[in-house]
Amino acid sequence: GAKVVEISDQPECSNETKEAASPAEAAETSTRLEEAIKVKQVGNESFTRGNLDEALEKYASALAILGEGMRRSGAQAARQEYAKLRSNRSECLLQQRKFIEAVGECTAALEADSECGKAWFRRAKARLELSQRAGAHSIGAAQDARADAVRLLELDPDSEAGRRLVREARAEC
Repeated sequence: GAKVVEISDQPECSNETKEAASPAEAAETSTRLEEAIKVKQVGNESFTRGNLDEALEKYASALAILGEGMRRSGAQAARQEYAKLRSNRSECLLQQRKFIEAVGECTAALEADSECGKAWFRRAKARLELSQRAGAHSIGAAQDARADAVRLLELDPDSEAGRRLVREARAEC
């Protein structure tokens, strides 16, 4: 069966706040954010049941509600939610062993919120998996995995999973 992993629903990413440029934009952001969170919660339920394809679809729907522009908006909450959704998609893809796609989702998450610890962790995990499958030409992927895990440890020095990933990546280099 599918391994159950906690999905991002708590604010683990940066806490910096910026207000939207106008009251109308702030209201639109708030409405879209509320709708996206509701759809994400349905995706989380699908994930918990092991229905990864349905979870991926729900997270994609939530991203569509949020809108691509929200990723770059001044609203920190919208950027954090975008990052969580991309990070959640990456966990589904990791479990489906689609490591290249998982790296892409994490990278998108980190572009929106560079302090999203789960995205750093999941990207390191995906890169480490890729390095182990690439054989002799895996040093670059292992180094990238190690760099991601080190960044995670900068954000969360107590992360045992981050320390483990650093050790595993170092062993691959």
